[in-house]
Amino acid sequence: MSISTVIRRTLVLTAGLGLAAVAAGVAAAPAYANVAGTVDVAAGNTLTIRSGPGTSYGQVGSLADGAAISIECYVSGQSINGVTQWDRLSTGYVSHYYVRTSSAVPVCPTTPPPTSSVATNAANFAKAQVGSIYVGCAGGSYRFGLMTDTTRYFDGTTCGQSRVYKLPAGKKGYDCSGLVAKAYQQAGVSFPWTSSTSIKDNLPRVTKSTSTLQVGDLLAKYGHVVMYIGSSQVVEATPYAQQADGSWLGVRIRSVSSFLTDTAYTAHRVPGV
Repeated sequence: MSISTVIRRTLVLTAGLGLAAVAAGVAAAPAYANVAGTVDVAAGNTLTIRSGPGTSYGQVGSLADGAAISIECYVSGQSINGVTQWDRLSTGYVSHYYVRTSSAVPVCPTTPPPTSSVATNAANFAKAQVGSIYVGCAGGSYRFGLMTDTTRYFDGTTCGQSRVYKLPAGKKGYDCSGLVAKAYQQAGVSFPWTSSTSIKDNLPRVTKSTSTLQVGDLLAKYGHVVMYIGSSQVVEATPYAQQADGSWLGVRIRSVSSFLTDTAYTAHRVPGV
């Protein structure tokens, strides 16, 4: 065997081992190298955990002075006494002005987390329903998108709403939770949570901010639920425009911003999605 052949084979083997090591390192690396921190506020006070990096975001929890915390990464946000760094915890955000760490906190990645095909399919189905009729909480099976062959009326006053809703013949309708449930059922997910209350009370919570929300996540309060579809937008079923025949248009896309700042809403992710 010539010397040049030996050199070539050695280089190929070395490169192969190097690539394998890199691949192994990437696979083994955690999503976040959490940094230990300690809350440092005035004695007797607490540090508020927010749903986003600023005091305009809703309160999702609090921490006592001296509490140990685990920081995933940080984002820039509202300045607190000259400090714009907001540390992201698993439950929300806290101002770094009130946190002490022994090592630097890494910057949060700007690339959004990958979205599952199931969540994408659910979101795409929901978006395709834009312009459908709103039937309200008394819609029974018709609030899940069932089309009617005759005009029907649903008395929303029987379940806490203020009016009777009309579903014209040949149309399909939704209410807020009916749209969400149907979207996930169409994507192949068993979805037994058919009211905003059951969604809010039973689905796992996630941090409520655009940097952590994924397509298909739900923002719920008692009485309403919407689906996050990415690009800082949600799709929802709500009576937003009455038509000449008396029915109400119900499904629309709108900005997520008001749902992020409204403390009544919490963010949830469908299990296994």
